[in-house]
Amino acid sequence: MLTGRFNKIYTIRKIDGLNTFTCREESEFDVFTVGHFSTSISAVLGMVIFFKREK
Repeated sequence: MLTGRFNKIYTIRKIDGLNTFTCREESEFDVFTVGHFSTSISAVLGMVIFFKREK
């Protein structure tokens, strides 16, 4: 709902439907394409470290 795909939610797991995981090609809000929840922890940690160094 937050990423603009609410109207297509019924297409998950159908031919040419939405991916079941975040996908950069589907939404500008998806920062990376990933298939497992645990990957998000590593990604966010990396982003935090990066942005702290940029200050």
